[in-house]
Amino acid sequence: MLLLLIAIGIVILAGDRVGLYIRDYSPQAEGSSRGPITLVFDQNLDSNSWVGQIEITPEINGVWSATGNRISFRPEGAFSAGTRYTVRVKAGLKSAVGRALLADHQWDFEVRGARVAYLGPIDQITQNLYLADPAEPDSGRQVTFSEKGVVGYEVSPNGGQIVYAQLGEENAVSLWVLEVDSGNTSILLDCTGAQCANPAWSPNGERIAYERVELNLNTNMTPGAPRVWLFTLATGENRPVFSDNQRIGYMPRWSPDSKLLALYDSSIGAIVVRDLSSDTERTIATPQGEVGRFSPDGRWLHYPKIIQVPGETRYVAHYVLVNLSGEFTTQRDLTSNHDPNNDVDFAWMADSKGVVVARRVPPQEQVNSVMGAQIYQLQLEAETAIPLVVDPDYSHGMLSVSPAGDALLMQRFALGRPGARPEVWVFRFSDQNLIRIANNATMPRWLP
Repeated sequence: MLLLLIAIGIVILAGDRVGLYIRDYSPQAEGSSRGPITLVFDQNLDSNSWVGQIEITPEINGVWSATGNRISFRPEGAFSAGTRYTVRVKAGLKSAVGRALLADHQWDFEVRGARVAYLGPIDQITQNLYLADPAEPDSGRQVTFSEKGVVGYEVSPNGGQIVYAQLGEENAVSLWVLEVDSGNTSILLDCTGAQCANPAWSPNGERIAYERVELNLNTNMTPGAPRVWLFTLATGENRPVFSDNQRIGYMPRWSPDSKLLALYDSSIGAIVVRDLSSDTERTIATPQGEVGRFSPDGRWLHYPKIIQVPGETRYVAHYVLVNLSGEFTTQRDLTSNHDPNNDVDFAWMADSKGVVVARRVPPQEQVNSVMGAQIYQLQLEAETAIPLVVDPDYSHGMLSVSPAGDALLMQRFALGRPGARPEVWVFRFSDQNLIRIANNATMPRWLP
């Protein structure tokens, strides 16, 4: 008995000397501007001991979270591209059973610059995914090689993967995943007999929302109406957002904290903003059938409305901002109903205080032509529009502000030029410089 007690004591003392162990951490050499920083330990953590035990240099605001044996940090906005960050985990951080980290753990990583993804070539029957570096114009390289083509895609929050919708046999569309660094592709969701498209990746990286349409191949019925489904990457769970199969929907959009999912429910003629944790929802009536994007701070959601210009027979599109921060939603117009301009695209600035729009101004009197959409910046608290890119030889759209907020990605189309194809360009806010990334390309996205 004495020997047993001595042995137990030795094991306990040895366990104390071993302490808590960091099993994995990332990023290690190079990281995304959107993060996250992740630490995985060999045991579940004490719920409080880790607070204040991890430092990031240079300092950056963000959100820490801990679940089980994992700690993660997501920056508020983005890590600065080209900057080297140091992460230091202090000794003393404890597990749920009291084992402590015995020594400091420290590592560095550098933030890579954002890249650009797009589809091309647009003048061919099938399109595939390409990646390019904005610092090297026309550097695009093909990264998928689908025989029937890619019809849509979404970049993962950290830029390490791309989920894409690939056309298959009998018009079925399945979801595939590209590992960006290795170039490997694999099927994520086999949608035989259906079309699974327009994927939207949750900002926390855990789920993908997408539209699913049943093709009804073995019946005399036409394809069904679209419904939004949720796929959970960790478990493989795949289910419709609504338990009521009579409810239809499309165009899923995630809130920045991944708690809300907005979509358009055409059965009720409204945008539905659904809280996935409580299965509660709010509705925003609109006949236009479009869902905009959440602002980076999660406060606003925008959508378009159509109005008749006072005193004219002309109709134009304006944007409405929905404030979701309170118990009840409130709405405001981005521009006055008396504004004759036609806003056809919209992107949030990184600080959520301003937006960028693609705007068609009304034609001048006696001029029988319509100018292409040009790019303007507006602040939420002022209606004055600042011109960013105004070129009558081009029309602009598909706007997207970079994760760092320093550049604007867009599609441009040359007007009046025979044989013109859509082009992908980047506009730098700092020096107002325009850089062409690719010709004969469409659907550009930032790859953080």
